[in-house]
Amino acid sequence: MNASLLVKYCPNGHRMATAARRCDRCDYRADAPTEQRGELDRTVYGTIEDIRALDVPAPLPVAALMVLVVSSGPWAGREVPLEAGVWRIGKNPSASDSARALPISEDGYLSREHVELVVGRAGGVLTDLDSTNGTFVNGTRQTSAVLTSGDRVHIGETEFTVRVPGSPS
Repeated sequence: MNASLLVKYCPNGHRMATAARRCDRCDYRADAPTEQRGELDRTVYGTIEDIRALDVPAPLPVAALMVLVVSSGPWAGREVPLEAGVWRIGKNPSASDSARALPISEDGYLSREHVELVVGRAGGVLTDLDSTNGTFVNGTRQTSAVLTSGDRVHIGETEFTVRVPGSPS
């Protein structure tokens, strides 16, 4: 196996350096005893092609407050679990101490930083970051919108439905 193509993901779906013993984003410790790592101990190793070929949905992290169910675009068929906090979504969004990045680099119609999504217990607030092609919530162009379970969001070629675990759709 070509080591330059080897990738590693923690159980929460965060990409880790191959030699890393802990995830920088969620502090998952791969070197902790199994009983401390919990039931979701599913660190995944393999080439990018191997992992894509598995086509297994990622386990839902315990702290996931929102799931983006992608129905069209380059990520069609995926479910993306999001923890509480601020997320920047786009072709190449920047991460910071106050915001996490969710890059969808394969979507040619997304702006570099297309939207910001603040995820909380009851849903989230989506804000368009002056994107070129706009942000549509339930078919209407929006600059900002409160999202709840069942809302449909269209950005670039990507369309997803918001699911808030434990909420009626």
